[in-house]
Amino acid sequence: MFIMGSLYAAGAVHADRGAARWVVIVMIYLFALVFSGTWGVCFRVYVSEIQSPKTRAGAASLALSANWVVNWIIAFTTPIFLARSTYGVYFFFGGATLCTVVVCALCMPETRGKSLEDIDASFRGHKGSALRASGVFELSSLENSDAESNVEVVRFTTSVKA
Repeated sequence: MFIMGSLYAAGAVHADRGAARWVVIVMIYLFALVFSGTWGVCFRVYVSEIQSPKTRAGAASLALSANWVVNWIIAFTTPIFLARSTYGVYFFFGGATLCTVVVCALCMPETRGKSLEDIDASFRGHKGSALRASGVFELSSLENSDAESNVEVVRFTTSVKA
C-alpha cells in the first residue's frame, strides 16, 4: 500500500505508459493474494478457535458481523477517497494494515498445538492445567457456567481400536 501511495504521490503512474502502472497492478494482486491467504480466512478460524464453548457462538457472530460491516464501509468509501486523492487512500489503508499487524502481534496469542482449555487459560492469564497421561485427559478446576457448582476433576478415557 505504501509503495502504491508513493508512486501515485510522485506522479509516476500514468494510464498509457510507464512501468509504475505495472508495479501498481502487481502490488494490488499481491495484496489480494496475501489478504486472501491470511486475514481473509484465518480471521474466521481464529475467532471461533479462541472462544470458550460458552461464548463461542455469540462472540464469533459479533466478530464476523463487525468484519462484514468494516468490509462494507471500505468497499463504499474507497471510491470517494480515490476521487479526493489518488494517493491518500493508499497511505490510509497501509497505515491501518500496519496498525492491525502490530495489534495482532501483541494481542493475539499463538494457538497452534494448544487445546481449547489451554487457549481459554491463556486469556485468563494463567497456564492451562490439561494433563495428558496414558490415554486419560484430566482437567483440574474446570469452571461451570451455572455458578451452582464447580467440577473439580473431569476424566475422559480414550481407547484406540485397530
